[in-house]
Parts: sequence; structure tokens; C-alpha cells
Amino acid sequence: SEHFIMWILSNVLIFKKITPEAKEEILKIANFFEYKKSEKIIEEGDITQYIFVLLKGKVSVEVNQNDETIFVGNLEENDIFGEAGLFKDVKRNANIIVEENVWVLRLDRLEFFNFVKKYPFAGIKILLYLIHCLLDKLTGLNRELAFERKPFVNEEEIDEFINQYLS
Repeated sequence: SEHFIMWILSNVLIFKKITPEAKEEILKIANFFEYKKSEKIIEEGDITQYIFVLLKGKVSVEVNQNDETIFVGNLEENDIFGEAGLFKDVKRNANIIVEENVWVLRLDRLEFFNFVKKYPFAGIKILLYLIHCLLDKLTGLNRELAFERKPFVNEEEIDEFINQYLS
């Protein structure tokens, strides 16, 4: 029912701080989908203009590399995926596969930016939330890259280790 969906929108972080009137408009422009276990919501390489909000359930993020599937992580309630599609036409860089039955809200780029024009204050709040989420993801990736690039031991540590046993 509409009341139940409004309750959900009031408890989903990305929409929590916008007015009831703006939530009503989101309700009009959003599409809601239910996916079952093992279904693919996004396929790596596709180009779409959608952003997704995971309202219920759990999905896995996987990438294909050298004919192998690599597990990247899981997303759960309140998580957002497909942000790039909201801003530009780029190939999706991962598969999003349902782990536990999910319910997602999907927003289309054109509809969303029409919403931002109509409700600029709410639009700014949503965009700031998205920027925050993207910066968190970027920080995590930077940490991973730094860890990957950092040698596990440096020359000084090796010399100390060798000297401990050979001196």
C-alpha cells in the first residue's frame, strides 16, 4: 500500500531527511521491483540510466575478470548501487546478484533531475547523500589500493631479520 511505501521511504537513509511532499513525489517517479535469489539486477557492461536503493534483502557484487567471477562484497538494506548511471552513460562495472530476495527502488536519471528542479532543497539533500556515499566508496578503494601497493616488508626489515640470525 502507499502508506507502507511512505513509511519505508521515511526510514531509508537517502530519503529520510526530505519533506513528506518530496517523498510523495519520489513515490510517483520511482519504480519498485522485487527480485528472487540468484536473479541479476545489473549486468556488468550494460549501460543504463538508473540508480537503485536496496529497500530489503541482500545482494552480492561480482566482477568478471579473465573468465573468472570475483566476489567484491555484499550490499544490504539502505545501500545504493548504480550511482554512475544517474550521472553519465557508462558501462556497469559489476554484476549485482540477489543473495536473499530483495525489494529495490529504482530511479531514472531524467525523472530524478526533473524532481531536483521541482524540489531543489530535497534534491540537494539526496545529491549530498550520494556524494557522501561515493566518497566513502572512493576512500575504501584508495585504502585497498594503498594496501595492494604497499610492500609487506621493506629492505630495512629484511636486513634486521637476516642480521638477527646471521650476526
